[in-house]
Amino acid sequence: MESERRFEVLVVDDDPESIEDLVWELKRDRRIREKVVTDFEQAKSMLMVKAPDIVVIDLVRAGDGVPGVELSAWAWENGVFPIVIYTAQRGAYDGPIHAFIEVIQKGGRSENEVVAAILKYGPYGEALRDAQERARRDMAQCIRDAYPPMAEHDEAGKGVDALTRAARRRFAAMLDEGRSGEDLDPWEQYVCPPLSSSPLTGDILRSAASSDDRPENFSVVLTPSCDLVRDGKQRPKVRCVLVAKCVNMRDALEKAGFPTIGKKAETLDVQRVGRMVGRGYEGGVLFLPGLPGRIPPMGANLRDLDLLAFDEIGEQDSDAQHIRVASVDSPFRELVSWAYLQNAGRLGLPSRDRKKWAEEVQADILKDGGRQ
Repeated sequence: MESERRFEVLVVDDDPESIEDLVWELKRDRRIREKVVTDFEQAKSMLMVKAPDIVVIDLVRAGDGVPGVELSAWAWENGVFPIVIYTAQRGAYDGPIHAFIEVIQKGGRSENEVVAAILKYGPYGEALRDAQERARRDMAQCIRDAYPPMAEHDEAGKGVDALTRAARRRFAAMLDEGRSGEDLDPWEQYVCPPLSSSPLTGDILRSAASSDDRPENFSVVLTPSCDLVRDGKQRPKVRCVLVAKCVNMRDALEKAGFPTIGKKAETLDVQRVGRMVGRGYEGGVLFLPGLPGRIPPMGANLRDLDLLAFDEIGEQDSDAQHIRVASVDSPFRELVSWAYLQNAGRLGLPSRDRKKWAEEVQADILKDGGRQ
């Protein structure tokens, strides 16, 4: 019989007597395995050696600092640990606020609240810990796999750098393989928030003038990514970005040639709609799934285009007029490019080291007089 899952909990408090009731409640619950430490520096070491599923931290005031706040910030920066701030000091916590943190005040039956928080966040902590361990193992495997072909690549003593870059690229490709044999959820085509610092083809933009999720407030970037690069070495090749305006799904299906949809949703031919949206693009419309809380189900009308000033596009919490909500991941980004080409456009390619490529061509031609 498989053993019952138990969440690993690290409790950090400099006064063990103040948490006796909490520890008693944790020991009573068979789903929890607790470890109590009183030293905040020791807690850092324990977090690095064996990551728990969740951390319960007292604030504690010492001199000019608050060790609990410092530890919670350190834990968030050095890993992803769900955290419960458990303190008698009302309103004393002013550290990082994120999706995996809850502040509970000591007193009354607050230990029951802590147990509830552990059971709420524990599965996330367990999943995050497993994901980090899998990533560590996969990266090690990528280094082992990349070493043989890169072993002789010691151009000007850069063999180690070449191996690291090759392993990183292999690791990224490994992640892109997705889940073998399992269909992706529609929203999994998004990268949210966007990873690249530059806008990309397929980026989903929302007008900052309105915070609601009506499709009419959204647009999709069509300009090739290579023209949008902005970094220390390269400036964007364009001043304006071509985008397609979005419409709600009813209008999107009708524009794509789907028969007029009646007032009753149950009259919709779900299988036929599934085939249409599964193709991704039809009749000048690019279909986009919803991302709960961020993007509504909608279609990008590739026959209703607009130009936005490049400088008006920015990240969340910026003063930009158009906010990058999400990027569209590969291979769906290629679908956007393909749909763009159907309407009139060009294929864009990223910048590459042309000089190095030319030198490789030269070296290959000179080898054996170019005859092999």
